[in-house]
Amino acid sequence: MKKLLLLSLGILFLKNAIGQEVESYWKTDNVTRIDNKEIWGVTLSYMEMLANMQIHLTKHGDLLKFSFPDQQEIKLSQFKSITNCRLKQSGELLDSVYAVESEPEKLKIMFHYAGRDGENRFAVNLLPIESGVYFKEVEKLRNERKKLLELLVPLDLSGLNLSLPIPSYFNPSLNLDILNPIQLAEDLCDIEKLRTESTRFDFTIKGEKKYEFNHYAIQNSASIGHVAAKIGNLNFDNLALVTSSDNSYAEALMVSKKQLDGTSIQALCKLINAKLINAKIEKHGLPNQPTDDKRSLFNIASSFGLKWIDGNIIVEIVIQTPKEVYQNKIDENIFIESYKYEDNVPNDVILKVFNHYLSLVKSSDIKIYIVSKEFGAKITSDELSGSKPSFLGEFR
Repeated sequence: MKKLLLLSLGILFLKNAIGQEVESYWKTDNVTRIDNKEIWGVTLSYMEMLANMQIHLTKHGDLLKFSFPDQQEIKLSQFKSITNCRLKQSGELLDSVYAVESEPEKLKIMFHYAGRDGENRFAVNLLPIESGVYFKEVEKLRNERKKLLELLVPLDLSGLNLSLPIPSYFNPSLNLDILNPIQLAEDLCDIEKLRTESTRFDFTIKGEKKYEFNHYAIQNSASIGHVAAKIGNLNFDNLALVTSSDNSYAEALMVSKKQLDGTSIQALCKLINAKLINAKIEKHGLPNQPTDDKRSLFNIASSFGLKWIDGNIIVEIVIQTPKEVYQNKIDENIFIESYKYEDNVPNDVILKVFNHYLSLVKSSDIKIYIVSKEFGAKITSDELSGSKPSFLGEFR
């Protein structure tokens, strides 16, 4: 009787063990369209972003445990999206999960992609992985991200020159995307969080050789509690940098800040002017009369600023003209009569008009450029053929 009872208990235990799913370990393999047809454009970029997220998860019954890039536990019934990003206008999820299909050698996260008309069903395909390898890979990825975060120290630009060390995290061998793997999704949904960029670009000038450079950028660094750069006591969370092809020196950089108060902008301009006291100053966007004909008078532009030229360095500030200043066109009949100086307007004349319009600014978006004179001449050349980073668009 005792043996029969033990046998019955053993069979019951075995049935429970067989009926209970063992925890399985998975990592991303690729992302495909449900009909396996080719994809292109932004859709392709989005699927590449999902594939490059390097998702590592475990599945145990109806529970998913994500270990990378984020750590979370979620039931299958509650798993609604991979990125959890919603389109700003409609509030619709950019990618919405509708099923998770489990096979012996493949786990599929099935989702709709709202950024595409027509067939918009896709699958993140994950492959099984041994538990030991799984935990080693997760630890390696987390350490890689941790070390990269430790490299994010503010770049001090108070010297207003390019004789500075290239930030160690601006390196072609480093994967900046690991800091925020869903940047494209957030960009498509107008979510302002961390953005990074690391690319190469090149262009030619007619009759000259091809020039090659590296382009790096970090935006919204404050979203992860970091400062990208500083000038004096002023911190910036947006930094873009162009370096030589071998990454040994800087050719150009830009820092920017949104809605900086007018007092701080004035203090920044005074700092630059004091530091570059011997520089030649040029203006842009200020009310200006280039000829003695009053009909040639230009109103204030949508942005205005100054350019300091000091040796081989150009420092430029670009200030977005506030709506109330722009609508006023010319305040108190104050403008530069450049025709009187044969286009060689003295610094003090420019500064007088600039400071007047700057005093009207309560707050504004600003950009500061520091560019080598030689590189500046290249990227503003009418003979340029090729590409250049978008951040240089307002550099004149």
